[in-house]
Amino acid sequence: MIGEYHTKKPDTDNLVKGVFDALNKLVWQDDNQVAKVTAVKSYGEVPGMEIVINELK
Repeated sequence: MIGEYHTKKPDTDNLVKGVFDALNKLVWQDDNQVAKVTAVKSYGEVPGMEIVINELK
């Protein structure tokens, strides 16, 4: 199943919200500053998240 989409719980939007809340005051003042989000939930060999933050111009 490696590389296949994970379509079960937890919901992708809940995962994103948790990350946003955790990064408040660390990466941005408030998550309302975030203008673009791309999220993919798929099976991997090792559990985890990859978070990439870029400043939009």
